[in-house]
Amino acid sequence: MSTIHNFRFGVLAARKVTWQKWQDTARGIEAAGFSTLLMTDHLGGDRLSPLPALVSAADAAPSLRVGTIVLNNDLRHPAVLAKDVATVDILTDGRFELGLGAGWEHADYVRSGLPYDRAGVRVDRLEESLAILDALFTGETVTYSGEYYTITDLPALPKPAQAPRPPFLVGGGGKRVLSVAARMADIVGIHVRARTDGNGQDWTSATRQDVEQKVGWVRTAAGERFSQLELCQNVFSVVVTHDRQATEREMTARFGLSAAAILESPYFLLGSVEQIGDQLLENRQRFGISYIITPDVFLDALAPVVANLAGT
Repeated sequence: MSTIHNFRFGVLAARKVTWQKWQDTARGIEAAGFSTLLMTDHLGGDRLSPLPALVSAADAAPSLRVGTIVLNNDLRHPAVLAKDVATVDILTDGRFELGLGAGWEHADYVRSGLPYDRAGVRVDRLEESLAILDALFTGETVTYSGEYYTITDLPALPKPAQAPRPPFLVGGGGKRVLSVAARMADIVGIHVRARTDGNGQDWTSATRQDVEQKVGWVRTAAGERFSQLELCQNVFSVVVTHDRQATEREMTARFGLSAAAILESPYFLLGSVEQIGDQLLENRQRFGISYIITPDVFLDALAPVVANLAGT
């Protein structure tokens, strides 16, 4: 069984806003007791670019951690990313968490003209990239020769503020990527699977049984390091209500899962503040999941739960 980690809560925010509204958003997340503001990394829509936006957010909210969930590895060479991440970590005074993924959304590849390789190839590239990043954060001069990346006598500078490096967050819904995360990351995200065509999520993988299987994969791949890992999860809906049946009907229509599956799933938090708190405590005891991330539209709904559980 994993060491029981204290609860942390993060908010996923990426809306197009003015500088003042963005800084106010960061302050609001901090004031509500959340530990982290996180951003996604996609090319479509009006999303802000994550790395510069996170520096601004950290400046506005001095106790708030910031991070990515997750950068698409295929959009950035690890040598360039290492320099960017070290710079962000310095400018946020050591409050950055690097979430990095293999890439999954097909539209990002179409728009950028990159080949959408099969998942195994993308995960192999991610694994090489993580090895290079770790070496650039912790070493002096890096040389690396892999199938996808070659680095030659590259000075590992600048160094990040955090030692030995910022935490790595890697997550996913498949055994291969979760095994890589278990071996190489500090924070492991237990996520639903992406559809094989890269056009959305496979909601059939949002069940309690599926989460249990994924945590088992992580435990096996991590071995002795499992107790050191922080497990995190994105939740897709937070509804504080005393009418759970009406909410169940709405969720079943939206996600195509049974009412029982919705109620049992760690991805949906439904009920009173006390019921949601009990659900999170049960999920932590059963799965080891202690880092909960919600889209910003659910910030106000989750805030009372955060007030009760954060840091416990």
